[in-house]
This record gives sequence, structure tokens and C-alpha cells, in this order.
Amino acid sequence: MSKQLIDWEWYTDGNRIYSNLSTELKHADARTFEALNHVWARDKTHVFQGKRLLQNADRNTFVVLNDLYAKDAGSVYFAFGRISDADAKTFMAFPEDDWYGLRSYAKDKDSVFHYVFTIGKPVKLRTADAATFRAIGRGYGVDAHSVFYETRKLAKADPATWKLLPGGQYSKDHKSVYFRSELVSAADPNSFEVLPCVHYGGTGRDNQGYYHENVRIERADYFAGLQTAFIFIGTVSKAVVTDRNGNELDNLQVSDETREQGIAFEIDCERLLFAPNVPFENPPLAGAKCQMIQRSRSCNISAWIGKRWIWFFYPLARPNTRILVPIREWRDFSSMEDLGRIESLVNELREIGTT
Repeated sequence: MSKQLIDWEWYTDGNRIYSNLSTELKHADARTFEALNHVWARDKTHVFQGKRLLQNADRNTFVVLNDLYAKDAGSVYFAFGRISDADAKTFMAFPEDDWYGLRSYAKDKDSVFHYVFTIGKPVKLRTADAATFRAIGRGYGVDAHSVFYETRKLAKADPATWKLLPGGQYSKDHKSVYFRSELVSAADPNSFEVLPCVHYGGTGRDNQGYYHENVRIERADYFAGLQTAFIFIGTVSKAVVTDRNGNELDNLQVSDETREQGIAFEIDCERLLFAPNVPFENPPLAGAKCQMIQRSRSCNISAWIGKRWIWFFYPLARPNTRILVPIREWRDFSSMEDLGRIESLVNELREIGTT
């Protein structure tokens, strides 16, 4: 008997439930089985975590908090197990924290937790104050006394004046600049600004110089990296969105909430700002088509334009939206409001190239 997709990874042949088509869930009742998200499911009696029966979980009080955390009346769970020392009654996950597709911060009445990718489980932030802690997003959190990046404290950061800078890699308070949890010791917080980065990490500059992550670099090194960028202005002429089962949705449903779905764009190129190995006097690519498809939660987009295959991150966009299309780490500089800044950097690059 053929198997039909229920949702996410679960299938049924009408009598049995399967995980990823091949593994039968021995205890599952096919008539009452339902997927709660891509991690957890339940039937009239049991709760399941992927292909495993979640032992001793209370089906009637079980609630999914987000993609990473869930709880029932007596226990707290994460996507790969149980948090034995969390208080189920007061446990909550922070909707504001969205990093690598997971909302990693959570807390109960006594403790703050953060999921650590390298060890595959949440750990307690021993010095965090649960009563005042809040998640900022991009892996950052603050309490009344400290600022945290994931599980690490930003040394001597002042939470009252601290703020996250565009891109989510750099932050600053009234006296210091930080790259993630590391102090950028030579940087001036009053003049520091984040620059589009074409390599992994982050890049910024102040009135004294340029920085890659927390290391001082030469201006020429930054602009040499910038020369690998590919930037153009275009208008979204078509956007086709599919749900997680591959069914096409109406274009009006394209929004930030559709991250778990697939989306294909077609963009009409209006003007090329810069491309590798293309002279600055290169004519605009008016009428060129850029086709992009996103099939992952990280919004990693591949695009083909003018016989160039490029990769970059890009937020979801509605049809008829005029956008900047950048490559790689420029994803936080893709608003048309950033056009003047991008053109200024391109002009600086032009000046360097003609000297």
C-alpha cells in the first residue's frame, strides 16, 4: 500500500505511521495521529519526537513552545531530549530570539537556558538573572546587570547603553565595541559603523580604521574583498510560494512568517551597481532576469543572472517590490533605504580602482 504524507516527516498507509517513509512508529494510532510541528507529533495516547516515542510525556498537557522547546504539566523538552532541571510550570521560550533558524533562549523562574549547537543541548547561564533576562535576537540577551552572546558574557558591557548594530555581529555600549562576545579593543564606539561583509564574520570601520571581526585590517584589504561582491537593483516580478508539502500558495501569503516554506523569485534587473571583473562603465542590465529559489529555513538563495551563478542570503519579498540584490553577507543591507550607502562604498571602490 502506498504511503501518503501527513505532514513534515510523517507518512501513513492508512493503518500505520512511518517516519521518513521507512521507520514505522510502533505505538502510533494512525486514526488520531497529528503532527504538531516538524519535531513533535501525537496521537490519542502518546507524544512522539521524530521517530521516537517520548516516554512518560503527558499527551493531554503537551504543548509546543517553538521549534526547539516544548513542555507538558511535569517536564520540559528540547528537540533532542528532556531538560531535567527545568521547572515546567514557569518555563517559557523567547519568541524574539531567532538565530540559525532556532529560538535558543528560554527561562523558568530560576534559570536562563541557551541551546548550544556544539554539544547539542541547552545549558544554564549561571550568572544570568532570570527575573530580568530578555532575549534580543541574533543570539543576544540582556538582564539588569549583563549582556550575553549565546552563553558568553560581554565583558564589562553596560546593558543600559548597549545596543545591537545592523547585521547582528557587532554591538556597542557607550564605551566599547564588541564582535559577538569579544571586545574590539581599538574601536571607537562613537564613530563605529558596520560595513557590508563579503566573507564570513563581520566588518566595520571607525574614524581610525577598518576591522574584520575584532581584528584591525587595512582599508585596501576590505575593498579587495568588496571586489568579489555582486550588487544590482531590481524589481520582484514574480514570487511563487509553496507550503512544506509542495502546494503552491497565493502570492499575498509571502511574508516573514513563511520561512518554513519554499519560495521562488523572479527579479527584473534595473541597474547593475557592481560585479566582479566588470568595468565600472558597464551598461545597466536592464531587462535581465534573475531567478532565485529558496528551499531552506536559512533563506540561502541561489541565483542565475547574466551567466553568473551566485549565492546570497535574502529576506522574502512581495511581487512589485523594488530591492537591492546583494551577495553573501550583504543580507542586512538589502533595503532600498541602504542604496545611498551602498553606492557610496562602490564609489570608494571605483576611486581605489582608478588610482
